[in-house]
Amino acid sequence: MSTLKVSLPPAMKAFVAAQVHSGLYSSASDYMQTLIRADQHRRAEATLEAQLLDSLASDEDASHVSPSAYPGAASPTEGRTIVLPLPPTTAVADWLHTLGVVSPCQWDVLLCLSRHQNTLLGAADLARLLGYASTAIVVALDVLETLALVERSQVSQGARLYRCLVLHTAPRREALTQLQTLAAHRAGRVVIAQQLRQDHTPKGAAQQAQPFLTKSQERAARKQRWLKAI
Repeated sequence: MSTLKVSLPPAMKAFVAAQVHSGLYSSASDYMQTLIRADQHRRAEATLEAQLLDSLASDEDASHVSPSAYPGAASPTEGRTIVLPLPPTTAVADWLHTLGVVSPCQWDVLLCLSRHQNTLLGAADLARLLGYASTAIVVALDVLETLALVERSQVSQGARLYRCLVLHTAPRREALTQLQTLAAHRAGRVVIAQQLRQDHTPKGAAQQAQPFLTKSQERAARKQRWLKAI
């Protein structure tokens, strides 16, 4: 692996050191690599979205999804593909509302964990896998756990056991199944991403995150009181 020297002002250097000290990153290099991966992910996603929107605008086949994504659907003739229209955006919004998912990061984490009923990973591993900063992954996991969509064990040797709980309830199971089907195709992923971005304005995100931030602060305060008691 090659080496790259980066000059940082004192304030930024202290911030990087604090991120490493928090335990979310193994080193300053790990932190920088995570940021670069996240930027690469955002740029690739933006490029793909622009291409798909161009295709949708010109009435190309990107505005439809193949029935292979839908269980039970099949081509009537060998080698032919039936295309089905994308669901209305109102249906996508209803499915997301049923799950309680309000951000792209929350959706990506839930989709990843739902593919494997039990997953043993650390937050940093999920961040590297999905292309987000570790702090964003931690916040998303807190929200998903509060919504009872995901269950996680205590940290053991830097990792947790994550279990997806969505499939245990019928309405959520149906919503997740529909969204998983939609996410199997690029045009469908664009529809989901657009819906999440419409609902996730900075002001709205702050309001939605406030209850979870409050609960996190309460948990931290209880932990401090417990540590003082012993």
